[in-house]
Amino acid sequence: MPNTISISIKAPSECTNSEIHEFCCFIEAGGEVSPGGLRSRIRNNAVSLIFLIFESKLAGVAAVKKPNENYRNTIFDKAGVPGLAIDYKFEIGWVFVPTIYRGMKFSHSLIHAALSRIGDQNVFATSRIDNDPMRRTLERHGFKKVGMAYVSERGNYNLNLFLHDAKTT
Repeated sequence: MPNTISISIKAPSECTNSEIHEFCCFIEAGGEVSPGGLRSRIRNNAVSLIFLIFESKLAGVAAVKKPNENYRNTIFDKAGVPGLAIDYKFEIGWVFVPTIYRGMKFSHSLIHAALSRIGDQNVFATSRIDNDPMRRTLERHGFKKVGMAYVSERGNYNLNLFLHDAKTT
């Protein structure tokens, strides 16, 4: 019997409390996002939540976000490319695949699904500098690393900024 993979994409307002809870648990398990206020950020900044289901189990999540201007400017400032922030209103983030499912290319499915929700808009993403699999995934989907690495707000690792220009895809 073949492995069954499906993708569900919903606006946060369409999600049940249980789905939001499960999404938060996945993000918190990744350890790269401050859990304080996460539910509020999901409700206020996410445009789409993406759930990857493998053999009837949640195996990965991601989101398309429309972050506030201050957050966006801060990220681009830290990366040393402040003038570009105005052109990138959307972010793909909160991408997480548990260890047991890594190496199965689920991040590709999540990024592809996220890009399908953005249409002809520019989008940015960030990734740890030591996360080579995510860097490769982003690059395979047309993202380009820009600027310089910067210290995460969490303070214990560095991030790179990646841009996906809708005009070149």
